[in-house]
Amino acid sequence: MRTERSIEKTIFMNMVIVIIVGTLILGVTHVIVEYFQFISETKTLREEYIQKQKAIIEKEVTDVINYIEFEKSQLIQDGNYTDEKKTILQNKIAKWVSKIYYGYKDEQYIYIINYKGVELANGGFPELIGKSVWNLENDKGDKIAQKQIKLAKENPKGIFFKEEWIKKSSNKKSEKLYYIKAFPEWQWVVGTGIHTDEIEEIINLRKESLKNQFKKDMAVTFIMFLCIIAIIKFLTNETVKKINKNIKVFFSFCEKASKEKVYIDIEKINYLELKELALSLNEMIEGRNRAENEIIKVNNKLKRLSITDGLTGLYNHKYMYEILEKEIEKSREKNISLCVIMYDIDKFKRVNDIYGHQCGDMILKIVAETIKNHVGPRGVVGRYGGEEFLVILFKQNLQEAYVLGEEIRNKIKELSFQYEELKITISGGIVQFKSENPQELVNKADNLLYKAKEQGRDRIEK
Repeated sequence: MRTERSIEKTIFMNMVIVIIVGTLILGVTHVIVEYFQFISETKTLREEYIQKQKAIIEKEVTDVINYIEFEKSQLIQDGNYTDEKKTILQNKIAKWVSKIYYGYKDEQYIYIINYKGVELANGGFPELIGKSVWNLENDKGDKIAQKQIKLAKENPKGIFFKEEWIKKSSNKKSEKLYYIKAFPEWQWVVGTGIHTDEIEEIINLRKESLKNQFKKDMAVTFIMFLCIIAIIKFLTNETVKKINKNIKVFFSFCEKASKEKVYIDIEKINYLELKELALSLNEMIEGRNRAENEIIKVNNKLKRLSITDGLTGLYNHKYMYEILEKEIEKSREKNISLCVIMYDIDKFKRVNDIYGHQCGDMILKIVAETIKNHVGPRGVVGRYGGEEFLVILFKQNLQEAYVLGEEIRNKIKELSFQYEELKITISGGIVQFKSENPQELVNKADNLLYKAKEQGRDRIEK
């Protein structure tokens, strides 16, 4: 008999299995990577450590030699390099060297012996200072001081060598890497060294650190594992809820899409059956949207026809008054300039009588386009009636409007038509808004227009 499982339980069990396997793989991989990395680091660490320590101990000895040279040169420059001053300087430097400590746990020190085997300075074993170590032997029977003096004399640039010596921290002998260099003028040998087994201590500390880190990582991993199980349980419950909720939301969206001008996003649907339903619904929505768009286009066209002049394409008389009313209100509120120009084509009736109404219509279109192009964003232009044009100028004072009006008048005067003898001029009246209503403002501009006509036409009055 087939066992039935809930969606929640199935999702939960699958996710737990994936997490357990993934955690084990990551844990083992992490341990293996850390182990091999440690082996590689250990090998290179020893080599790098020796080279680094060589550089350090060489520098320490070199710094002491350079300091001796510096102090000696200062006495020479002052003319005080006498035997007495020299002895004082040697004692000063020996005391200074005996106080130098450096390196791992500050266990490294510097020492000085003279060519007679007397220990002059020693930061590690101060009890040897002032004593002869000429006959001090190592386990092989070699006389240590004599060997170092001989090597220093034979290698004036300094020399590295290995020798067993007592390690201060353990009081046991172990291999030590030395660097010595002679200062022949004073018959001194300056030297220092590092116990090479210190690298093993560092490596062992690294091992211990890795062990502790591994324990911490495993503890953290276990805690994270428990947390992930809890999170999975929570997410499983939430996922099941979302699946049920999304199905309801889908149908709700379908209902919304059928009423509003939106499409269902097919890419966000993961189920084939729901995708097929969404596609069908989108086709219905698209058909409806096409019909609505056509209606909108027709309405926009009707609106455009209701506010524009059919011949010139300019705004009509009624719409220009609506614009003027709004601009007057804006001018009052913000205290900005507003001007109106009323234009009229001079002797236009004569043009119609001589050249016909078709020519007259052509002239109206050309004059309208010329005025509109020259005004540009500075205002709006409308056909007031017959051969009259109304211009509303934003943020222009009377003088600025007059300059613009004259430019337009001159442009109209320069126009040429299919009849060479045909020349057109316009007259105009300009007025700046003060406190008038739209009708009063237009009447003032109209009166100034007629004044321009009386003064001989082809002129602007303000």
